Amino acid sequence: MTKDISKSIEACAAHYGDDADAVKNYLIEGQAKALELPNRGPLKFDTHGDIHEDILEAYSKFGFYVLEGVISDVELNDIRSDLDKIRDNFPIYMGADKDKHGRPALGSKNKSMTLQWARPLSDPLGGTQIFQYRASGGAVNSDGVRGSNTSNQSLGAIIDLGNSILGGDGTFPNGPDTLTVAVNLVDTSGINATSPFNVSSRITWSESQA
Repeated sequence: MTKDISKSIEACAAHYGDDADAVKNYLIEGQAKALELPNRGPLKFDTHGDIHEDILEAYSKFGFYVLEGVISDVELNDIRSDLDKIRDNFPIYMGADKDKHGRPALGSKNKSMTLQWARPLSDPLGGTQIFQYRASGGAVNSDGVRGSNTSNQSLGAIIDLGNSILGGDGTFPNGPDTLTVAVNLVDTSGINATSPFNVSSRITWSESQA
């Protein structure tokens, strides 16, 4: 069974102004081509209880595999019912202690924050610091101008980052990771109009292989 995503296509295309119709056709054609790929079907196992080789080969070739019928309608309806009950008990605004029915809102009696409003694809907790180091500028020349200096750092042994355009389930992490480089100036004594503080960075990465 294929889910109807026509409303999502319409909503996405609407953001492209005069090109909305072209984008809509592009997305519809892309969906049709995706549905033609031989990378969907029921969850299968081999005689050893491992994922069937057909699924692994299709995943390796196309980058994704659509498992069909893994969750029954009964299970899905149970999950939907629970989510509907949770949404129905959301606070009427961020920090409110009542829901729209006047009942104690979800998480309102907890000592710590358990529910927070956030924009889609945002990170309300401010991200995760993965690395920090101290760098210095170049030498100061006879005119009092400090030269540039380059330092290289590798994050490969610290964390894996992804740039996949495929989204997840609407919660963080969803889609590509965002790497933010923040710079704190320790000594400002040599910073002036002649010798301003400038920082530039370049990020390179290798593609992960399935």
